[in-house]
Amino acid sequence: MNMNQIAHRQYREAFTAVLSLVILLSGCSSKELSRSKAASLIKESDNFKTPGTIKLTTNPSAWVGISASLNEEQAREQYLKKCYEGDRQLGTRTAKQLGLINESIENAETSNQVNLFGGILGTPPSRFKHTLTANEKGKKLWLDYRIDPKTQADDTLPNATKSFGEVTGIAKIGNDENKVNVEFTWGWTPNELGTAMRIKQESNKRGVASFQRYDDGWRLINIQYQ
Repeated sequence: MNMNQIAHRQYREAFTAVLSLVILLSGCSSKELSRSKAASLIKESDNFKTPGTIKLTTNPSAWVGISASLNEEQAREQYLKKCYEGDRQLGTRTAKQLGLINESIENAETSNQVNLFGGILGTPPSRFKHTLTANEKGKKLWLDYRIDPKTQADDTLPNATKSFGEVTGIAKIGNDENKVNVEFTWGWTPNELGTAMRIKQESNKRGVASFQRYDDGWRLINIQYQ
C-alpha cells in the first residue's frame, strides 16, 4: 500500500468518525427540548399572539321607568348613565371615552304592570335596549396585531399584548420522555385602551406550556396562563 492509499484511507476514516459524531449529537439534541427552542415555539404560537380583549357590555341592572316627574327623554338619559356604572363596565366606559364605540338606544318593551322603580300605578314603565359595537377607530386596534377586524366580533376590542419573560423550568410529564411541561413567565403590555384602563405592564405572571415530541420534532400542544 503506497503513501497515497494510506493517506486516503486515513482521511476516509476520519471523515466517517466526524460524520458519526454529528449524527450522534443531532440525535441527542432532537430528544431534548432546549429552553431557547421552547421559548421560540411559545412566542411564535397563535395562542400566545392572541391579545387580551374586552367585551362591550351594558350594566345588566340598568333600568329606568317613566314617572310623573321623568319624561321619555329624561328616562333615556338616566338609563344611558346607568349603562356604564359598575366595575364590570370599566372597559366599555373607557372605550366610549376614547371614541372607540357606536351605541344606540331603542325601546325594548313596555308593560302595564306596576312600576316598582318610581313610577305611578298604571303608568307603563319604559325599558330600553342598549346596543354597543366597535366603530371604525376601534376596529383599527386589531390591525396592530395583524388581525383582520372583519374576523372579530363587533362587540370585542383588544386591550393588551402578551409579553414573554423567560423559561424557568422544563420537566417530563410522568415517565414519558416525549412529553414535557415548560414553565415560563409572562405579562401584559397594554395598548391605548389598556393604558387608559390602567392595566400595568408586567412580566411576573406564570404560564405552563405542554409539548410533545413527534418524528419531526417538538410541537406545542397547549398553554395555561396563571
